[in-house]
Amino acid sequence: MRVKKRIHPLDLCVILLIILCLLGLFLRWKDLSARDTDGAVRYEIVMEMPGVGWETAACYDPGETLYTEVGEVFGSIRRIERQPAKIRVPSEHGTIFGDWGEEKVDLRFYVDAEGAESNGRFLWDGRHALLCGERYTLYTKHARLVGTVLHFEPQIG
Repeated sequence: MRVKKRIHPLDLCVILLIILCLLGLFLRWKDLSARDTDGAVRYEIVMEMPGVGWETAACYDPGETLYTEVGEVFGSIRRIERQPAKIRVPSEHGTIFGDWGEEKVDLRFYVDAEGAESNGRFLWDGRHALLCGERYTLYTKHARLVGTVLHFEPQIG
């Protein structure tokens, strides 16, 4: 005599859960692979590297190409501003402001970069969004640049 196998309601719930998870993964993958990009856009990125010595500041020149940690081209340095480094010292009476004198300098880099724009964000390698206030490590052929992004905006024309 044969015994009919019935599907237990708990088995049905597990199968339904697996199907929903697979559907969610598919929709997520589809969303990542078909981003709403507007094509290549040129941006001017302003980065700051505060309190570096003059020897380090002399390592960077306009026109140099910047590379990511994996060796991909990030952009090129268009302009560099060098100003005496500012210092802030908190004390019990408030914050004391001053400068380092001629020992240190604040660098401000103006970088031309190309990337994609997606949903109002700049994707510098097509995958990673560039964020204001974040520190990024970039390289020239001679030196490493660890700078904080102050702002960026699309170049017109």
